[in-house]
Amino acid sequence: MTQVIHNKMKKLIRMFRNGKPFDDYDEEYKWALLDATDGNGVIDMIKKLRGKNIVDNQRVDTVLKTLVDTKPSELSACVNHLLDEKLPLDNRIADFKTEMRKLCPSNWNNCANDERTAAAILMCKYPEKYTAYMDTVYKIICQYFGMEIRKPGHKFSHFTDIINSFASEYGDEIQQIMLPQIGKYKNKPLNLAVQTLFWCMKDSIKTLINNETMPHKNYQEYIDLLQETRNLVLTGAPGTGKTYMAKEIAAQMLGLDSTDALKDDKRFGFVQFHPSYDYTDFVEGLRPLKDTQNGVIGFKRQDGVFKEFCKQAIISAAADEETISDINESPTVWKVSLGGTGDNPVRTDCMKNGFIRIGWHQYGDVEDFYDFDNYYVGGKNVLRAYQSGMRIGDIVVSCYSAKDIDAVGVVTGDYEYRAEGGDYPRYRTVRWLVKDIKENILELNGNKVFTLSTVYKANITAESALRIAQKYSTNHNVTTKQNKAVFVIDEINRGEISKIFGELFFSIDPGYRGIKGIVKTQYQNMIEEGDAFKEGFYVPENVYIIATMNDIDRSVESMDFAMRRRFTWKEITPDDTASMLDILEYPNDAKATMNRLNKVIAETEGLGPAYMIGPSYYLKLGDNGFDYNKLWKLNIEPLLKEYVRGFRDPKMILNKCYIAFFDKMIHED
Repeated sequence: MTQVIHNKMKKLIRMFRNGKPFDDYDEEYKWALLDATDGNGVIDMIKKLRGKNIVDNQRVDTVLKTLVDTKPSELSACVNHLLDEKLPLDNRIADFKTEMRKLCPSNWNNCANDERTAAAILMCKYPEKYTAYMDTVYKIICQYFGMEIRKPGHKFSHFTDIINSFASEYGDEIQQIMLPQIGKYKNKPLNLAVQTLFWCMKDSIKTLINNETMPHKNYQEYIDLLQETRNLVLTGAPGTGKTYMAKEIAAQMLGLDSTDALKDDKRFGFVQFHPSYDYTDFVEGLRPLKDTQNGVIGFKRQDGVFKEFCKQAIISAAADEETISDINESPTVWKVSLGGTGDNPVRTDCMKNGFIRIGWHQYGDVEDFYDFDNYYVGGKNVLRAYQSGMRIGDIVVSCYSAKDIDAVGVVTGDYEYRAEGGDYPRYRTVRWLVKDIKENILELNGNKVFTLSTVYKANITAESALRIAQKYSTNHNVTTKQNKAVFVIDEINRGEISKIFGELFFSIDPGYRGIKGIVKTQYQNMIEEGDAFKEGFYVPENVYIIATMNDIDRSVESMDFAMRRRFTWKEITPDDTASMLDILEYPNDAKATMNRLNKVIAETEGLGPAYMIGPSYYLKLGDNGFDYNKLWKLNIEPLLKEYVRGFRDPKMILNKCYIAFFDKMIHED
């Protein structure tokens, strides 16, 4: 399996994990069908297949019912021939088509003899080898991974080889994601888990394929400038696509396929400044918090969007891409004792099967330990923390002794009570990043040994825990691109910079990135143990900032000079982003119209190049059926009127612009 195919498959698994298993599709019936047909004879198996979406039931059901009722022995012989593993699969598929055709009346268009029906029968009989088939899914898989699409009669065998190869490599991981839905079924073949992932992700795969074929301009010039200066402002005329360009630069810098991928990537942040935006929103501040137990309103310090992003950036430098996608926006590190210290059966079971377990079985299955008051054998704080405090995406460290841990993992499932767990019936699924290690954490834990309490928040930062995992991991896929993080500030000039950044003027300076630029924030005394910024805030070295602003915006004058010198400024012209229009049906017409109008604007006294109108406005043509009159009336003309308000002869300027826009000689009122 090539590295390209591996990377694409891991990307799909991350997307699947971060969404909902089965993606709102009801797919459990496939596993239910395998249990229902387990050990059945041919006719009984065919009866169970009817009415299931695993075959094209709208066309196939009637055929199968008729043959079961009228020709059961002939149908059994045909199916048994299909199930004969001594014969090549492609030959059996061809024979199945021929034999089913003979069983059906000559005037029947449908004979239930397609590869989808054959695949369903084979799956029910040999679920570990064959799985459900759909032609559209097969084609999408081939397109996405760059594989040749085989001819009819050879598609299912090719599909089977593909699915089984992925099942051997990724089946266990995919099945773990699905276990909350499929755990109750007896038969859980890995190939069916893989097939279900592809079925549920087919629309996402189409999007990925489309993104790969869309034209993308290489912004290496800007990437190089950003890497050199760390802070970059894209400035220029309205509609030049500065925001679009900032996102493209970020995507390419992070090694992502398209800007669509940014919304799911924790290494990308985005905010738009406005006059009401302040330090509380951007850095940190006190937020009202209701005590759900007592109904009391209080206040809690919470990170703003930029500080939260910087924490994620620190984590990005300490983890691979898959782990970054698994952890939540602000992961807590939990110390967990598994059956006590040292080697024991509970610890062995947890490490082998991917979960953590704790006890207090005497209380039974309690829905909410905050509503529970009969704590006659203790565990109150532990059980509340384990059930309600611990979140999916938090990090757990397994306590082996008072000073050592033997594993680091990410919580992937909600709290579960399983009676079969005996004395340790309280479960949470975990993806172990590393296990079977011995790491002394005394220094990382604030020089404190672990206490006997089963579960509690450790003083270890998320970064430190992930660094331990990175130290012992055999996965060396953490690359420079993956470590970078890009934060985009749209319309930076519209906010009151000094009010938003506060003491960050110092730490945001390119020369003071990292720990050397640490500052004590206004709420420093309220930072909890285990927080990455307990000793002070700093902008990590792997954080890059792109800002955008319009040259002609009146709020430009409010930009603080202290902030101006901390950014590198790059003017963006309509020509720089004209490639945006390549996605239109008639891009050359749109570009020609834009260039004619901008030439007039640039040569008009009182306006000039700063007032040129960029390609973003012309993208609207794709939505209005290339109605240039509509674009002029609704978008271009109102902007030009605002430009020339107060000019000596605004009508004359508008006429000149109209003539250029429509390539005409008169302005019709």
